[in-house]
Amino acid sequence: MEAECFICRNEWNATAHAPHVIPCGHTLCRECLQRPEMRECPFCKAAIRGCADLPCNHALMTLLASKDAGAPRGVCPKASLQLTQIFVRTMTDLTINAHVDLYSTVADLKALIRDITGVPSSQQRLIYCGKQLEDERDLRSYAMKANDTVHMIVRLRGGC
Repeated sequence: MEAECFICRNEWNATAHAPHVIPCGHTLCRECLQRPEMRECPFCKAAIRGCADLPCNHALMTLLASKDAGAPRGVCPKASLQLTQIFVRTMTDLTINAHVDLYSTVADLKALIRDITGVPSSQQRLIYCGKQLEDERDLRSYAMKANDTVHMIVRLRGGC
């Protein structure tokens, strides 16, 4: 998968083609979202409302910055930007389509989930193949591949 908008095929950037996450979890550029005819997701047909308030896909922007300025933590410097679709399933049956680089860390994935759901990263527990994912490890260390599903459980704090 290239680092471009799936609709207009322009490369992602921080201005007109900044990647924004729509409520269904897909990512589109700002320019495409501002088109008058863009009232539903072109992939799953979910309604799109309030385009001005949609969060930026910060995980994708971090990966794009690493492509230009060397690799940040969690990104292999020899790796090209290869986005892979994975699914994140929440306890409320919401399925998020996340486009991530498998060299990204679990913390980067949690930041993306936080931007979409509003659940703070510190309260997210991500489970993949029966294992709880650790924030500092990258996704490929869990042998994750395209179209795999990660389960998110909200960590509850409390006691007597």
